[in-house]
Amino acid sequence: MTLPRRITFVEGDKYAPLRFEPPVTIQSLRGKKVSVENIKLPAEKEIVLENIQGRSLELEMEISGETVEINVLRSPDKEETTRIVLMKERGLRRNELPAPPNMTRKPRNSTVTIDNSMSSVLNASPRPPETAEVYLEENENFKLRLFVDRSIVEVFVNSKQVLAVRAYPGREDSDRMSLLSREGDAELILLNAWQMRSIWPE
Repeated sequence: MTLPRRITFVEGDKYAPLRFEPPVTIQSLRGKKVSVENIKLPAEKEIVLENIQGRSLELEMEISGETVEINVLRSPDKEETTRIVLMKERGLRRNELPAPPNMTRKPRNSTVTIDNSMSSVLNASPRPPETAEVYLEENENFKLRLFVDRSIVEVFVNSKQVLAVRAYPGREDSDRMSLLSREGDAELILLNAWQMRSIWPE
């Protein structure tokens, strides 16, 4: 039920040797585009992006910050929402590897979590959150390709990791998006959002 994935091996990259990308042909389904950039995310203040709505979306994002929550398939009162949580350098230390050049400490992975525990008011049983670790360089921001396809949320993280969950929003107005920085200020550096057309001919 996920998108096809193109997986390549990067020779010589000890910290993230695999790359995961959606197929280039998915871009042919892009429709109307909305772009925003350089939006400050004050700590603990949820920012709702009113001009981005939909249940079939592709989102291309770059975010700086320590812990940032992205809400998709969100109802206006947040009774329903699917949360993607980005946490910089909160995963396991890479003890099997030496410290990268110009760093004195051994590297620590970052984490990405998709939580569907509040995705639906229906009797759909949520699963435990999906969490994956990804290695980012010290000054590397989170760069996402995020796909919302009605009942599926799929996230490609810096082309180094990918994870997906099912979500079953029961409300017709669960089509909003918001951002929330949990630890200190953060910044949405770039967001390109496309409405996605159906792959099936009309």
